[in-house]
Amino acid sequence: MRNIARKLGAAATSLYWYVSSKDDIYELMADELIGEIKLPKQQSADWRAHLRAIAIETRRTLSRHSWFPVLGIQPGLGPKTKGYGQAASAPLAARGIERSEWINILGTLNNYINGFAYRESAWNRLQRQSGLDMRQWQARLEGLVERTADQNRELAAQTADRMVLHGDYSFEYGLNVVLDGIAARLARLESARASSDLPQSATESGA
Repeated sequence: MRNIARKLGAAATSLYWYVSSKDDIYELMADELIGEIKLPKQQSADWRAHLRAIAIETRRTLSRHSWFPVLGIQPGLGPKTKGYGQAASAPLAARGIERSEWINILGTLNNYINGFAYRESAWNRLQRQSGLDMRQWQARLEGLVERTADQNRELAAQTADRMVLHGDYSFEYGLNVVLDGIAARLARLESARASSDLPQSATESGA
């Protein structure tokens, strides 16, 4: 709270003139950050492209605010968070997906994005705490892999691969996996819905 007040140029206790607790401040901070995310101006009929665009912009915004992952889960009752949810859910709701389904689908996507943001933030913090610049940090990591290779080449190769799990390629890879899973889920839901409609259609045609 003191750090927040300092940045606002106010006394820490004065913040409580406007909010009842620090949790309320965290909620306001989260809502303001979510308002920075650039959302599609129009709803797309292509749900996958729509969610991909939102996911990429969300990650891009979170990467500018390393403090966000440590706030934890917020209630998400602010107007900007509400607008974000409406934009993300629109193409799924338009397909006739039930509310409980699309909420869980978007929850899965958000869990991935926030989990990745946490990894990315933690990795960048580790580099800053080392006191090394990026070139020195990279040299240190390469030295670690080389020393590991002297003992176990397979482990060294795995270690090298893990060291880039916070980058763009890794985010895109994971995002594709999540979207593939959503696509499979939607296909099953729509197939089940079509199957449940068959008896009624057959009865009507027979009549």
